[in-house]
Amino acid sequence: MVTKIAEKTSELTTEYLAALGRVVTQWSRFELRLDLEISFLVGASDVGMMACVTAQIPISARKMDAVIALFGQHGASDDALKPLRSLAGRADELQRKRNRYIHDAWAFGTETDTAYRLEITAQKSLVWDHKVVPLSELTDFAKDVDALVEKFDDASDALRAHESASVSMFKMLRARRLASKADRQGS
Repeated sequence: MVTKIAEKTSELTTEYLAALGRVVTQWSRFELRLDLEISFLVGASDVGMMACVTAQIPISARKMDAVIALFGQHGASDDALKPLRSLAGRADELQRKRNRYIHDAWAFGTETDTAYRLEITAQKSLVWDHKVVPLSELTDFAKDVDALVEKFDDASDALRAHESASVSMFKMLRARRLASKADRQGS
């Protein structure tokens, strides 16, 4: 029997809600990285002012497109941009999964202690189906987003190393990233 989430409070429910919370926070961390990179690449001295612009770009794939285009404007070659372009495809794939996890309705089986998400789409054909979601799927997804952020940082750092951007801005962003990484590893 599938019930509404509000009707069942159990250890399983709490674990799933915590895992979904991690999915949300990890993805927002990735989007913040994209926003900061855009700010850096346009030479914004006031990140808050630039946030007025980046906040208007609702889809991470479009933010990645902007980052790639801006690195191109800074003189990065097509070969140098290949890692970021490859990463953009992976980010798009992960964003689609993230959207399913976050926007689908969730329910929990009272007799089976199984979690389901109700997937409803109509992309060329209707899908209306409960999908069983093991807890490990959500925790693995959060790890995939962690890896995406690390690869993005590495790729953008490598590209930035080849350009004539402000060294002090680079050092500030890198210090923030390292502090954030240390905080995550410490908790």
